[in-house]
Amino acid sequence: MNFQLTIEKTSRAILGEGPLWDYRENKLYYVDIEGQSIRKYDPETKHEWAFPTPQKAGTLGLCKDGRLLAALEDGIYFFDQEEFVPAHAKCPIEGFRFNDGKVGPDGRFYAGTMSREGKGAFYRLDTDGTLTKLFDGVYTSNGLDWSSDMKTLYYNDTNCNRTDAFSFDAKSGCVSDRKPVFDYGDERPDGMCIDEKGQLYVALWGSNKVKIIDPQKQLLIGEIKTPALQTSCTVFGGNDLSTLFITSACIGQMDNPEEILAGMLFSVSMPVKGVKANLFG
Repeated sequence: MNFQLTIEKTSRAILGEGPLWDYRENKLYYVDIEGQSIRKYDPETKHEWAFPTPQKAGTLGLCKDGRLLAALEDGIYFFDQEEFVPAHAKCPIEGFRFNDGKVGPDGRFYAGTMSREGKGAFYRLDTDGTLTKLFDGVYTSNGLDWSSDMKTLYYNDTNCNRTDAFSFDAKSGCVSDRKPVFDYGDERPDGMCIDEKGQLYVALWGSNKVKIIDPQKQLLIGEIKTPALQTSCTVFGGNDLSTLFITSACIGQMDNPEEILAGMLFSVSMPVKGVKANLFG
């Protein structure tokens, strides 16, 4: 299938990541990690807002009370578009900063960190402010999402070059029984999302594409080509959740004449719908 890509009217991000569709106000949030900002974008009016962050923000989540969760370098914070308030007690974080994460179907927040030596970790933030390490040995914690029955957490550690599946216990918020789902060979899986049919949309960092994976059959079922080498993450949005938004980065590519669209936000009208973001709380 041929996909028609649209270039959205946003400013160029140095490292665009963590797209999040807020269905309550029909706006897209995402982060520019290296630009230290949270972006808010209205696809209808093409207006974009930018909020500076005190540290590099890796990802975001929606809260029931209307605030956002922002995973920064030293922890996870609540953000109300004016100030950042710690969401948990100060504690040592393994890895040099938080990267990708999402609110789970159980109303808790899950996010992992980065470490070039494989000393990062994956954490769960409970609604009472308890931060728990679920596993370690992480290099670049990236895309994650859940199956519709809430029994499986799909997960990318980019340096492993594959998508894995964990058994997920929605009652306890614990994961177990890690198994490989899809091997990308030399390609590097970054952020991802899931659609209503259970298909994964995995951004490939360094490969100008998004791969569509059937995790049940462990098969590649489609590709979306992008004009940005460093394609970083995906999310479904729009009024009926049938628009796939794709973030990208221009870090290291600013002077590359072939990468004039690197760092832009892209969208694709899809024949399938995504699922609503979960709410923390």
